[in-house]
Amino acid sequence: MKRKYVYLIYGILCLSFLYGCSNKESSVLELRPSSDTNKEGFKESLIDPCLEASQHEDLSDNSSIKMEVEEGSASPLGLKLTLKNLSKKEIAFNEEYTLEKKLGDSWYKVPFQVDDHRCGGIGYELPFLQSRKLDLNWKDIYGELEPGNYRIIKDFNDSRRQSSYNRTYIASEFALE
Repeated sequence: MKRKYVYLIYGILCLSFLYGCSNKESSVLELRPSSDTNKEGFKESLIDPCLEASQHEDLSDNSSIKMEVEEGSASPLGLKLTLKNLSKKEIAFNEEYTLEKKLGDSWYKVPFQVDDHRCGGIGYELPFLQSRKLDLNWKDIYGELEPGNYRIIKDFNDSRRQSSYNRTYIASEFALE
């Protein structure tokens, strides 16, 4: 009899947790120092607890690969991207990319709108000293983005050595009004 109550309580707790992460209105209190602070020196800001923090600490500019968002092309549904290979070797990349949103001083992954998102199947090569333009539409993957500061992240490899040890991540920031 006790075992049934334990399972029932455990089930209710699990469902409560899952509901909290699926509810777009849920938030968690984050305390940060601020110039317009309360008497304890902190102000309140709301951050969605279901957002996953970025795994990329520093994506400083790479001198051999450039990735730029075409000016004025960023919209809530997509953007135009220019890739430039300034290296002396051929690089490879695929269709996959990640979007992250800046909240405060930190980057968070933009969640997929579909559970079964698969991408990256087609590989491309970019010869040295060449460029390629991409027209990206993420409506089916990320949905319509809200105003804010974002970055798009792509990974590149030396086309002769397709390994995760040889992977370079490049980011380009953009803003949506």
